[in-house]
Amino acid sequence: MRLPAWIIFAGLLLIPVVGCRVHHANPIPAEPVQVAVSDIEYEAFFDTVENVLRRHRFSIAVSDRRSGRIVTSSVGGQHFFEIWRNDVASHEDFWQATAANIRRRVTVTIGPGQDRSRLLTVVVQKERYSQPSRGINNSAAIMYFFRQGIDATRTNPPTYHWVDIGRDGIMETRIRDEILAEGGVQPILAQASP
Repeated sequence: MRLPAWIIFAGLLLIPVVGCRVHHANPIPAEPVQVAVSDIEYEAFFDTVENVLRRHRFSIAVSDRRSGRIVTSSVGGQHFFEIWRNDVASHEDFWQATAANIRRRVTVTIGPGQDRSRLLTVVVQKERYSQPSRGINNSAAIMYFFRQGIDATRTNPPTYHWVDIGRDGIMETRIRDEILAEGGVQPILAQASP
């Protein structure tokens, strides 16, 4: 007996999802780092941050050079067929964005640090689209479900909204490291006191 091609294809797609893998449910968010960026280098460093975010296909919603804050618009996560995109940082996030509507928003802050340095903070917030299931609790609701024109017992329409599912620590670290590498700056390590 031959299996239909779509069953084989679906099985091949599920192979990376199952198995003995380390589960990264709550990866550690990226720590802010102190960087040696002088006032003269600040403009170029700020442009570098914007370029890194654009390369990850985030569109910039707020760019305030004076306060050192960049906020992007929310972007939907990369699905399995979008090989040209680069906005998920792990296999788990990749398959999660394929199975559900996931979006990310990035906030980068370049604030004052210690000893004339600056503090670089990257926060990636993840959200999942939530829609309620169609509740069927009587025969009128069944008719409404099949659009027969009979009013269901629902008094309020269903609400669709985005649910905050926390920070994406892997993506935060990836963006922060790319900013540091492209900006040509090294994090200032805290000196241990004797």
